[in-house]
Amino acid sequence: MKNCIECNHKFTISDRLKSIIRLKGYLQCPNCNSKYKTNPTFYGWLYYFLVLIISHKIFTYIELSNSILRYSLYALFVTPVLMAYDILPLSWHKYRKLDP
Repeated sequence: MKNCIECNHKFTISDRLKSIIRLKGYLQCPNCNSKYKTNPTFYGWLYYFLVLIISHKIFTYIELSNSILRYSLYALFVTPVLMAYDILPLSWHKYRKLDP
């Protein structure tokens, strides 16, 4: 969803990022306060699965003696990559309007 259904406000990347950082679970329009919740799609599951598999394969080649450092580095890499799917306005996203 690129625009709000009610007021046609174009959602920006910062609007999407704010909804993720605040852990709201929904996208809120700043103009009319309409709320939209993401519906899980096959493409989203596929993206998450591929990112986790590929990053796991990459991090098996990194040998660190400290396992806490290794898993911290893994989390610092994977988290922004997984968030990129939710931040970018892709046509794969399906939203439904939440009732007030």
